[in-house]
Amino acid sequence: MTKERNKVPFGKVLLIYTDGASRGNPGHSALSFTLTDEEGYEYHKYSEYLGVKTNNQAEMLAVKQALDKAIEFTRGKIKVHSDSNNTVCWLNRSYRVKSENIRPIFDEIQKLRPNFESIEFIHLPRENAKISICDALCNSCLDTNTGKKKSQWIGRI
Repeated sequence: MTKERNKVPFGKVLLIYTDGASRGNPGHSALSFTLTDEEGYEYHKYSEYLGVKTNNQAEMLAVKQALDKAIEFTRGKIKVHSDSNNTVCWLNRSYRVKSENIRPIFDEIQKLRPNFESIEFIHLPRENAKISICDALCNSCLDTNTGKKKSQWIGRI
């Protein structure tokens, strides 16, 4: 159960775990994220149906929405975790953003950076327990908003 505190205690790092999902690419999409501290205290959990987006858009929007929410809890250090290698490489500037549908989201994320002492973007495998929670939140959100379960989408493009 999520209990919300007003602020992350001074000196603590806020850990963000994100996921974006698209059934089809583009297709029905959702995002989710959790905000926790290093001891596992959960500050906030969220998922949202996005309509028709690409998977990369959903992944990037998850980071953007998480950072928007994180401002309410801290202005300190943040570690953002994602299973999307593209997202992490774009935000770490290892890859250049070329896509016209990703550039505006990337730019919005860059505008949020000064709100925090530091932000670190970290790639994690999909099997990570916290990423798996976000994946389940995305799938539940998609099931609810499309009336179809994930298994009903297999084979569709």
